[in-house]
Amino acid sequence: MKILMPIHEFSDISITGALSWPLALALAEKGVEVYVVSNHTYFKNIQKEDLNKNIKLYTIGKCKRSFEFDKRCLFLSWLISLPLLIFKKIDFVFLTETIASPYHKFKIKPLAVRLLKGWDYANPKYGHDLLYDHKRKKAELGLIEKKIFLEKFFDFPFEIFFKLLKIKSHLNGADIIFYQVKSLLNDLLKNKKNAYLPNGVDINLFYPLKHKRESGNFIYLFIGRIGKRKGVGYLIEAFNKLNIEFNDTELWLVGSGAPDTIAWLKSKINSANTKIIDQVPRDEIINYFQQADIFVLPSLGESFSASILEAMAVGLPVITTADGGVMDYFIDGKNGFLVKPADSEDLYQAMKKIYLHQEMIEPMGKYNRDFVSQNFTWDNLAGMVVKAFENFRQK
Repeated sequence: MKILMPIHEFSDISITGALSWPLALALAEKGVEVYVVSNHTYFKNIQKEDLNKNIKLYTIGKCKRSFEFDKRCLFLSWLISLPLLIFKKIDFVFLTETIASPYHKFKIKPLAVRLLKGWDYANPKYGHDLLYDHKRKKAELGLIEKKIFLEKFFDFPFEIFFKLLKIKSHLNGADIIFYQVKSLLNDLLKNKKNAYLPNGVDINLFYPLKHKRESGNFIYLFIGRIGKRKGVGYLIEAFNKLNIEFNDTELWLVGSGAPDTIAWLKSKINSANTKIIDQVPRDEIINYFQQADIFVLPSLGESFSASILEAMAVGLPVITTADGGVMDYFIDGKNGFLVKPADSEDLYQAMKKIYLHQEMIEPMGKYNRDFVSQNFTWDNLAGMVVKAFENFRQK
């Protein structure tokens, strides 16, 4: 089987391409030939020459690292892909993002698209915070790039190309839709070939400490983009209250954020035991997971959190909000605790409960490690993709 994967970033330490890299490797291990056409490519812990021989990598020239494809790079990606589709006898095109692209309009091979969950901007309770973070996402990743005049000039023909041909981001041209969250499987998709494809975790990279760390303060850990959508403001409020009662507790906030967001959050902190730790390299995140007692992710809106799976793989209980992909598998009281979004009091009660009943931590952590090892490895996910493509062939 041969699969073409057009993506905007292919890297072993990528944040924005967190699905594409490990999934491509897992597919290659299963004997699938994966043709990757990437906007931006860089490696830290591996040499390009050491990639699995089943991965054929093509990097688009003259494309800056950015949060997403621009029209020019989308067009170049499609142009580079054309000879591959025709002469390499590709079986499927697999878009891991629902982007506007010529692959929908000029379909040469069967097209598979991964569908992500959108955020509930209309909810007046936290819609403003969701919209705020949506606008600041590029800043929080440090990827804002102001286009100069010449860049705008050279991008203009591609903008016209997309408009004239009415190339839009939609699912109508997809033959297979991979849905990340089961609640997305609605009536609009019933006439399509659908397959479940959640996020995955590398259980060899994320693993529990063999020896229990030295006793010290009780550590609550957050890892992610430090912004309003992740509910960090509510987490700080909950911890402020908790730390007054139990001064041997700490809150670690690991990640990057827009400067004004960080300043706003710092103004809410009233405990010296709250630490904001700037974004660390992906291959060093394990060190923070292994030092923590519990992982907390109180997002206002979430699709399918990879950081929750990573925490579970390390053997941590999880406190998170009842929203998104977590609802497909999370059992309240077994994996950890579910709380209401945008509710610092409910969050405080859950954080207090796990502190007062620390005997729950070890069995919850062991269950979580076993659970993700059986259900959410990249090998499992690659098997889901191959099965979906084989089923499509047999239709």
